[in-house]
Amino acid sequence: MRYYYPDYFKDFKCVGGMACSDSCCHIWQITVDRKTLKKYKTVKGPLGKRMAEKIDPKTGDICPHGDENRCEFLNDDNLCDIVSELGEDYLCETCYTHPRHEEVYDNVRERSLAITCPIVCKQLLERKEPVEIIYEDKKEIEKRDRKFDEELFEILLDARDNLLKLQQDRELTISQRMALSLGIAHDIERRIRARNVRSRDTKGIKAIFGIKNSFTDEEKEEITKI
Repeated sequence: MRYYYPDYFKDFKCVGGMACSDSCCHIWQITVDRKTLKKYKTVKGPLGKRMAEKIDPKTGDICPHGDENRCEFLNDDNLCDIVSELGEDYLCETCYTHPRHEEVYDNVRERSLAITCPIVCKQLLERKEPVEIIYEDKKEIEKRDRKFDEELFEILLDARDNLLKLQQDRELTISQRMALSLGIAHDIERRIRARNVRSRDTKGIKAIFGIKNSFTDEEKEEITKI
């Protein structure tokens, strides 16, 4: 298994409380995963009673309150009562990982930090040097997905690598880099859509197993030029 992540990923730390200009514990709908929900059912005392009353036992949804839809367990100091009383080990999966995000592909995991977090935004905006993408290989075996579109995945990776290089080219203005990136994305998307149209018209064994048609030699050459 290969893991990709930006070089600042592991340095992130949530500041929480009044030190943060916002809070990820309001506005959003927070759903507790089943494993953590089972753990919450063992909590006693006033906090356990609040959990039983304010967390839907079937869906795991936490009932928000107030005009800002604040999480039931976010106190007036913008700190989590669950962490304060029980520690971070009792956070649900969403709360424990956010703003960390992971995209799952066939034998590849890509990790990033969501820019909905003001601390992540601050780190990025104050940064002077280009971001470096780091990868790690771990001895983890995953069952292959036969329907995984390997050809499209490789093309998208190549396109993104080139877009990242373009965005880091300081000889161009930011407006030029944005315009060129949009143009590249638009032109490659046209070829992808053309292939998808052909795939929708596919019949027989390919249609049964959801096998995509390949890009034509002409499309591959055009994508390489783009």
